[in-house]
Amino acid sequence: YFVVFGRGKYTSERRGNRKYKDSVLDVVYEAQVVEKYPREDHQDAPFSDTVSIFAFPNNYSMSEVNEDPVMYPFVMTKLSGAKQYGICLKFWERMHPIDVVAATAEIEKAMLDEAKESAAAAA
Repeated sequence: YFVVFGRGKYTSERRGNRKYKDSVLDVVYEAQVVEKYPREDHQDAPFSDTVSIFAFPNNYSMSEVNEDPVMYPFVMTKLSGAKQYGICLKFWERMHPIDVVAATAEIEKAMLDEAKESAAAAA
């Protein structure tokens, strides 16, 4: 398979970035499949959603610095003992400012919703 991952759902996990606490640079996202080829699974080797754990072991986060691309291999072993081999090429792309604003609004809304839920649970 050839798989492209991108920014998925916002998680409650934080990177611990004190300078940018609760900003897009502190928040961690799940990796999400953006594109997959072939689109249909092979019958003898169906696509596993756990590939994202190998491709993004620390999930997905944004960076204010342009980091160099990284390539690394991985092996997934199924319960049957069958192995699937993969290579991950991780690279960073510059986000459009509007996308940064949208991500910030998403984080702020999620934090507000979490605060409302906590207040309702305490009442």
